Amino acid sequence: MRRMLKRIAFLVRRGRREVELADEMAVHRDMARADLEAGGVSPDDARHASQRAFGSDALAMNRSRDVWVWPWFQDVTQDVRFALRMLAKDRHFTVAATAALALGLGVNTSVFAVINTALLKDMPFDDPGRLVAIRTINAQGRDEGVAAADFRDYASGATAFEALAANTSGVMNISGETQPEPGERTR
Repeated sequence: MRRMLKRIAFLVRRGRREVELADEMAVHRDMARADLEAGGVSPDDARHASQRAFGSDALAMNRSRDVWVWPWFQDVTQDVRFALRMLAKDRHFTVAATAALALGLGVNTSVFAVINTALLKDMPFDDPGRLVAIRTINAQGRDEGVAAADFRDYASGATAFEALAANTSGVMNISGETQPEPGERTR
Protein backbone atom coordinates (compact mmCIF):
# COMPACT_ATOMS: atom_id res chain seq x y z
CA MET A 1 0.00 0.00 0.00
CA ARG A 2 2.84 2.34 0.88
CA ARG A 3 4.47 1.62 -2.48
CA MET A 4 1.30 2.48 -4.33
CA LEU A 5 0.90 5.76 -2.44
CA LYS A 6 4.52 6.68 -3.24
CA ARG A 7 3.93 6.01 -6.93
CA ILE A 8 0.79 8.12 -6.95
CA ALA A 9 2.57 10.88 -5.03
CA PHE A 10 5.19 10.92 -7.77
CA LEU A 11 2.54 11.89 -10.28
CA VAL A 12 1.58 14.87 -8.16
CA ARG A 13 5.20 16.05 -7.79
CA ARG A 14 6.47 14.75 -11.12
CA GLY A 15 8.07 17.98 -12.35
CA ARG A 16 10.08 18.50 -9.17
CA ARG A 17 11.26 14.87 -9.11
CA GLU A 18 12.41 15.03 -12.72
CA VAL A 19 14.34 18.25 -12.09
CA GLU A 20 15.99 16.64 -9.04
CA LEU A 21 16.89 13.58 -11.12
CA ALA A 22 18.36 15.71 -13.92
CA ASP A 23 20.43 17.65 -11.37
CA GLU A 24 21.69 14.44 -9.76
CA MET A 25 22.63 12.97 -13.13
CA ALA A 26 24.52 16.15 -14.01
CA VAL A 27 26.43 15.97 -10.69
CA HIS A 28 27.45 12.34 -11.36
CA ARG A 29 28.55 13.19 -14.92
CA ASP A 30 30.58 16.12 -13.63
CA MET A 31 32.20 13.90 -10.99
CA ALA A 32 33.10 11.27 -13.61
CA ARG A 33 34.45 13.97 -15.92
CA ALA A 34 36.53 15.47 -13.09
CA ASP A 35 37.96 12.01 -12.25
CA LEU A 36 38.90 11.47 -15.90
CA GLU A 37 40.48 14.90 -16.18
CA ALA A 38 42.43 14.28 -12.99
CA GLY A 39 43.73 11.08 -14.60
CA GLY A 40 45.19 13.11 -17.47
CA VAL A 41 42.38 12.86 -20.05
CA SER A 42 41.59 16.01 -22.05
CA PRO A 43 38.37 17.85 -21.07
CA ASP A 44 36.61 17.04 -24.38
CA ASP A 45 37.57 13.38 -24.21
CA ALA A 46 36.51 13.28 -20.53
CA ARG A 47 33.10 14.79 -21.38
CA HIS A 48 32.52 12.25 -24.21
CA ALA A 49 33.68 9.35 -22.03
CA SER A 50 31.37 10.34 -19.16
CA GLN A 51 28.42 10.62 -21.58
CA ARG A 52 29.20 7.18 -23.00
CA ALA A 53 29.50 5.73 -19.51
CA PHE A 54 26.18 7.13 -18.30
CA GLY A 55 24.23 6.82 -21.56
CA SER A 56 21.29 8.86 -22.75
CA ASP A 57 19.59 11.29 -20.38
CA ALA A 58 16.17 10.46 -21.84
CA LEU A 59 16.72 6.72 -21.38
CA ALA A 60 17.82 7.24 -17.77
CA MET A 61 14.75 9.40 -17.10
CA ASN A 62 12.45 6.74 -18.60
CA ARG A 63 14.04 4.00 -16.50
CA SER A 64 13.66 6.11 -13.37
CA ARG A 65 10.00 6.82 -14.15
CA ASP A 66 9.43 3.07 -14.57
CA VAL A 67 10.67 2.58 -11.01
CA TRP A 68 8.59 5.44 -9.62
CA VAL A 69 5.35 4.79 -11.52
CA TRP A 70 3.97 1.69 -13.25
CA PRO A 71 4.59 1.90 -17.02
CA TRP A 72 0.95 1.07 -17.83
CA PHE A 73 -0.19 3.86 -15.52
CA GLN A 74 2.12 6.30 -17.29
CA ASP A 75 0.56 5.27 -20.60
CA VAL A 76 -2.96 5.75 -19.26
CA THR A 77 -2.20 9.18 -17.81
CA GLN A 78 -0.56 10.22 -21.07
CA ASP A 79 -3.62 9.04 -23.03
CA VAL A 80 -5.99 10.87 -20.68
CA ARG A 81 -3.99 14.10 -20.97
CA PHE A 82 -4.00 13.79 -24.76
CA ALA A 83 -7.77 13.13 -24.80
CA LEU A 84 -8.44 16.15 -22.58
CA ARG A 85 -6.32 18.35 -24.85
CA MET A 86 -8.24 17.16 -27.91
CA LEU A 87 -11.60 17.68 -26.19
CA ALA A 88 -10.59 21.21 -25.17
CA LYS A 89 -9.41 21.91 -28.72
CA ASP A 90 -12.72 20.99 -30.44
CA ARG A 91 -15.52 22.14 -28.14
CA HIS A 92 -18.39 21.37 -30.56
CA PHE A 93 -17.32 17.74 -30.74
CA THR A 94 -16.98 17.67 -26.95
CA VAL A 95 -20.54 18.93 -26.47
CA ALA A 96 -21.91 16.44 -29.04
CA ALA A 97 -19.98 13.52 -27.53
CA THR A 98 -21.08 14.45 -24.00
CA ALA A 99 -24.72 14.73 -25.09
CA ALA A 100 -24.53 11.37 -26.88
CA LEU A 101 -23.01 9.71 -23.83
CA ALA A 102 -25.60 11.25 -21.50
CA LEU A 103 -28.44 10.16 -23.76
CA GLY A 104 -27.02 6.65 -24.11
CA LEU A 105 -26.51 6.29 -20.36
CA GLY A 106 -30.02 7.56 -19.65
CA VAL A 107 -31.65 5.18 -22.12
CA ASN A 108 -29.55 2.27 -20.90
CA THR A 109 -30.47 2.98 -17.29
CA SER A 110 -34.17 3.22 -18.16
CA VAL A 111 -34.18 -0.02 -20.14
CA PHE A 112 -32.30 -1.84 -17.40
CA ALA A 113 -34.72 -0.55 -14.76
CA VAL A 114 -37.68 -1.89 -16.74
CA ILE A 115 -36.05 -5.24 -17.45
CA ASN A 116 -34.87 -5.57 -13.87
CA THR A 117 -38.34 -4.87 -12.54
CA ALA A 118 -40.19 -7.05 -15.07
CA LEU A 119 -37.86 -10.00 -15.50
CA LEU A 120 -35.09 -10.19 -12.94
CA LYS A 121 -36.65 -9.29 -9.60
CA ASP A 122 -39.06 -11.58 -7.81
CA MET A 123 -42.63 -10.48 -7.40
CA PRO A 124 -43.34 -8.48 -4.23
CA PHE A 125 -45.20 -11.35 -2.57
CA ASP A 126 -44.14 -13.70 0.21
CA ASP A 127 -44.43 -16.83 -1.93
CA PRO A 128 -44.78 -15.85 -5.60
CA GLY A 129 -44.75 -19.50 -6.70
CA ARG A 130 -48.21 -19.95 -5.18
CA LEU A 131 -49.86 -17.22 -7.31
CA VAL A 132 -52.32 -18.31 -10.00
CA ALA A 133 -53.76 -16.27 -12.88
CA ILE A 134 -57.22 -17.20 -14.17
CA ARG A 135 -58.57 -15.94 -17.49
CA THR A 136 -61.02 -16.84 -20.19
CA ILE A 137 -60.21 -17.36 -23.84
CA ASN A 138 -62.81 -17.10 -26.59
CA ALA A 139 -63.27 -19.47 -29.54
CA GLN A 140 -60.77 -17.49 -31.66
CA GLY A 141 -58.09 -17.91 -28.97
CA ARG A 142 -58.14 -14.28 -27.79
CA ASP A 143 -57.94 -13.37 -24.11
CA GLU A 144 -61.22 -11.98 -22.81
CA GLY A 145 -60.39 -11.71 -19.13
CA VAL A 146 -62.88 -12.67 -16.43
CA ALA A 147 -66.30 -11.02 -16.10
CA ALA A 148 -67.09 -9.37 -12.77
CA ALA A 149 -70.01 -11.77 -12.17
CA ASP A 150 -67.76 -14.78 -12.87
CA PHE A 151 -65.16 -13.38 -10.47
CA ARG A 152 -67.76 -13.09 -7.73
CA ASP A 153 -68.79 -16.71 -8.34
CA TYR A 154 -65.14 -17.85 -8.21
CA ALA A 155 -64.56 -15.91 -4.98
CA SER A 156 -67.63 -17.28 -3.23
CA GLY A 157 -67.04 -20.89 -4.24
CA ALA A 158 -63.23 -21.10 -4.06
CA THR A 159 -61.93 -23.37 -1.32
CA ALA A 160 -58.49 -24.16 -2.76
CA PHE A 161 -57.34 -20.53 -2.64
CA GLU A 162 -56.41 -18.38 0.33
CA ALA A 163 -57.67 -15.22 -1.36
CA LEU A 164 -58.75 -13.97 -4.77
CA ALA A 165 -58.13 -10.62 -6.41
CA ALA A 166 -59.10 -9.18 -9.77
CA ASN A 167 -57.39 -6.53 -11.82
CA THR A 168 -58.10 -4.61 -14.98
CA SER A 169 -56.12 -2.30 -17.19
CA GLY A 170 -59.11 -0.53 -18.67
CA VAL A 171 -62.42 1.06 -17.76
CA MET A 172 -65.02 -1.43 -16.61
CA ASN A 173 -68.77 -1.31 -16.02
CA ILE A 174 -69.47 -3.82 -13.29
CA SER A 175 -73.26 -3.56 -13.24
CA GLY A 176 -73.78 -4.93 -16.70
CA GLU A 177 -75.95 -1.93 -17.67
CA THR A 178 -75.02 1.73 -18.14
CA GLN A 179 -74.37 2.67 -14.50
CA PRO A 180 -71.82 1.04 -12.19
CA GLU A 181 -73.03 -0.35 -8.91
CA PRO A 182 -72.30 2.09 -6.08
CA GLY A 183 -69.41 1.28 -3.74
CA GLU A 184 -68.26 -1.84 -5.60
CA ARG A 185 -64.81 -1.85 -7.20
CA THR A 186 -62.54 -4.58 -8.44
CA ARG A 187 -58.82 -4.57 -7.90
